[in-house]
Amino acid sequence: MSPQQLVDVAKGAFQSEDAVDEEDEDKEASPKAVGHNIFILAKQLSQHNKDLAALLKPCGDLYGDQALEFYAKHTAQIEVCQTQGTDRGKLTCMETRHSSSMPNTRHR
Repeated sequence: MSPQQLVDVAKGAFQSEDAVDEEDEDKEASPKAVGHNIFILAKQLSQHNKDLAALLKPCGDLYGDQALEFYAKHTAQIEVCQTQGTDRGKLTCMETRHSSSMPNTRHR
């Protein structure tokens, strides 16, 4: 997946939140939350890719900028840790602290 495609998927998820049926609202993973997780991944990857870092900055696209600004505003801290596990390999976790309107997540 190219950097542009990754950012486009995050932006698209933000915009598709409006198209979610009322029945789907009870699901745990809303499109906006999925887009936010993709944004967090992209933010981490952007430390190693200048093109991706540039794509995560507002560029004059009204809807795309709205999504990026929302995700940036609601991402307070990203903490990535790796520890040695058992013989099975490494245990990797990523903890993200969101502002009050987005739930905190912890991935392993």
